[in-house]
Parts: sequence; C-alpha cells; structure tokens
Amino acid sequence: MRVSREVIGVLAVLGLALAGHLEFWQQNAALRAETEIIPVPPSPRAVSAMAFGDRQGLYRVLGHELQDFGDTGGRVTPLLNYDYDRVLTWLRVLDGLDERSDYTMSLAGYLFGQISDPRRAGMMADYIRQRALQDPVRNWRWMAYAVFVARHRAKDMPMALSIARDLAAIRDPSLPVWTRQMPAFVLASVGDNEAASDLMGAILGSATDISPEERNFMNAFIAAHK
Repeated sequence: MRVSREVIGVLAVLGLALAGHLEFWQQNAALRAETEIIPVPPSPRAVSAMAFGDRQGLYRVLGHELQDFGDTGGRVTPLLNYDYDRVLTWLRVLDGLDERSDYTMSLAGYLFGQISDPRRAGMMADYIRQRALQDPVRNWRWMAYAVFVARHRAKDMPMALSIARDLAAIRDPSLPVWTRQMPAFVLASVGDNEAASDLMGAILGSATDISPEERNFMNAFIAAHK
C-alpha cells in the first residue's frame, strides 16, 4: 500500500507539532499560573447584593472562603505570603455581617496570628483587642488571648501590657480575679519584678472578692517578685 505525499506531509506536520509540544512542556513544567492568594474584598454595596437578604448565610460562606484562601487547588500557602492589609479588610467585612460572632477573632488569633512575622502578628493582636472591646464583658477571653499573641507572636511588650491593662480595666464580677492580675504577669515576664509586685499588692489591697486560695497565690507572687 502506497502512502500519498499529502498523507506523509500531514504526518510530518503532526510529528513536528507533537515534538514542539513536548519541548514546550519540558521547558515549562515547573511553571504555574500566578494566582492571587486573597482577592480584593467586596465593597459594602457588593456585600449587600451578594447576601440576597441572608446575611448570616453569606457570613458563613465568606468566612470559610477567608479561612481557605491560599489552600485550595492543591496549594498550601505560607502565611508569610499573605497580604495582611487585605486579611484585616476581609475580617472587617465579616464583622459588618455579624458583629457578635467571635469567628473572626478565632481566625485572627488561631490562624493568621500564628505568623512568624512580628509586625503582622501585631496587626492581628490589635484587631482582636479592638474587636473584643466592642463588648468587653462578653469577649474578655479574647482580650486575654490578644495579650498572648502580642507577647509571644508579635514580641511587642508595650502592646501586650496595653492590652493587659484594657483587660484589667473591665469591671464585672463574673470575670476571674486573674484578669485584673494580667498586667502584673506581663511585667514579671519581662523582668520588671518591682512593678509587678507593686501592682499585685495594689490589687490585693483593694479587691474584696478574692478567695483565700487566690490571696495565698497573690501573696506568694509578691514575695517571689520583690
């Protein structure tokens, strides 16, 4: 069976095309399309349109999207690659949909606040503080966690002390005594023992709702930091 020149020509073109495709693939196998980790957050008008009257439903959808940005399609993206200005904007978009849920504070603290970059960790600590202060009695635990993020992730002792003082200033009998002691703990952790001891002594001398066990602990703290 004789093959015509036309068929031979077509096969030759196809062979060249296949060879070219294989060469291109070998040269570019390591390349991936650049994708945006966190897209630009929607505007308030766009959020209103997207909700279709169900703001709680949209809150949950966008919350899970923010949690998963950068970790879809087989990717695992380091937190250091995230734009934290956009993270903050997304958190505030979510707060506009639900101002009482603590999901945004959990994202800021347990996810984005674990970054190894002190500056961006500080952004998360400050966000948690500002968000928690909107309802401090209800969110006092988040204030305490913001102290941890500022102290151990942001390495920002002035911020940690400032948040600790905000926590200690919350006056509500339902809060444990140690929330008033938090500034003393922060001071002690940086070696300012005299100030820590004085502050603990002031709390001990002014508070009337301290149990005997707590008094013993506070006296031991004062003695250890003189």
